[in-house]
Amino acid sequence: MTVEDLVANIEKEKPEWDKICGEGGLAEQFARELKNTKSTQIRKFFNSIKTIERKFKSGTWDEDKAKAELWHTVPQAKYAEQRKLCNYEFYKFIHDSVKTVTNSTDDEFARRLNTFCKIFESVVAYAHK
Repeated sequence: MTVEDLVANIEKEKPEWDKICGEGGLAEQFARELKNTKSTQIRKFFNSIKTIERKFKSGTWDEDKAKAELWHTVPQAKYAEQRKLCNYEFYKFIHDSVKTVTNSTDDEFARRLNTFCKIFESVVAYAHK
């Protein structure tokens, strides 16, 4: 299982939820790769992404502001990796997911952000179980 397999579903109009979220699915496989990533870091980044989604959906932030805030999580993840709080695979998941979400048309942005949040939620559920 690679990060690319998981992130590729963000682009899909109809992600393969059974293959992502099901037991033994991509989210669980990826969560197993996060052994050296502290659970507090996983939750911290998940909470940041959910806050961005919530502010975008409520209209507090427009798409440009939401995209900027998403990109701010990338150097934060890199810093966490350099401090050995998360592994490279987690950093790559954040980076590649943000890139996929933000490199979308206006019509796709909300759907991709929502899909990213749901995939990330599944990873959180399987991490350190």
